[in-house]
Amino acid sequence: MKANTLFLLFLMLFTIASCDKNGDPVDEEVVDNNPDNAPDKIFGKSLVLYNSKMQYTLQASGFTSKSTCAVVMLGGVYKLTSTPTYIYSKSTAKSASLEVKYADKLQIGSDYTNTNSTYTATLSFTSESGGSYTGTEKAVSNSNVSGLNGTTSRNISGTFTLY
Repeated sequence: MKANTLFLLFLMLFTIASCDKNGDPVDEEVVDNNPDNAPDKIFGKSLVLYNSKMQYTLQASGFTSKSTCAVVMLGGVYKLTSTPTYIYSKSTAKSASLEVKYADKLQIGSDYTNTNSTYTATLSFTSESGGSYTGTEKAVSNSNVSGLNGTTSRNISGTFTLY
């Protein structure tokens, strides 16, 4: 009898300890299997957008609080003619929008092409350091080479790394 009384007393204390101040049961600790992967800001980070062939489409680094960044130019024959700018906006816990703009010049001998490029992408984070993206690349070109003037736009998609 004494053991049954102690057991019931223990059970009642355990039940009371498992309730909040209103007497409602306290939930077990909830483990978030879907963490907030998209950062609020990307200051000081670098980003690489890869296409389906794992070749980079855009490589940008040194994102600053003044909305400027650095863009790595392909092949070394392109030269930036303005400071690249960006707009990053976290949309949800797992997604963000990014726009990067820059101007460059390609010159080979006396032939040249000046291009204003804009990358607009929706980033879907699967981890804090990457995920997938979809968006567009728009280029407005002015050239002394026939056929290279005008505006081009294409859809882009693939994976990205943020580090």
